[in-house]
Amino acid sequence: MFNYAGWRRVCDVLFVVFSFVFLVTRLVIFPGRMIHSTMVDSLDYFDPFPGYYFFNALLLVLQALHVFWAYLILRMVHKFVFLGKLDKDERSDEESEDDDEDEEEERGPEEGGREGGGCWERRKRSERKGAAAMNSKLASLADNC
Repeated sequence: MFNYAGWRRVCDVLFVVFSFVFLVTRLVIFPGRMIHSTMVDSLDYFDPFPGYYFFNALLLVLQALHVFWAYLILRMVHKFVFLGKLDKDERSDEESEDDDEDEEEERGPEEGGREGGGCWERRKRSERKGAAAMNSKLASLADNC
């Protein structure tokens, strides 16, 4: 929200705080306390059972996701520190395939697009039908008044 308000300095400070808190909690505290407690300390009190392995496997998958997200955040921090500012979100590097499909469907079949109206064309047609139905309902309401 601060970005949309134009408060660039506040955005930068909050990004630094977020980065620090994320890296400390997800890469230090979570594996040091949570995973160690469930994998090592719990064996002192309980014998392993099937749920023990399943639960710990899920926690390790979560830790792998934390490492991946930390890598993305550190890339953003690197750009922030050495380039001075962040231009866009790191997750938005590539254009999505939906944009390519929309361009294909806007062109006709003779220009290399798909024939018969794909998903995009069907959506446009249904929106037009819905708008026409709404307009007729509004017109009938206006006539009754």
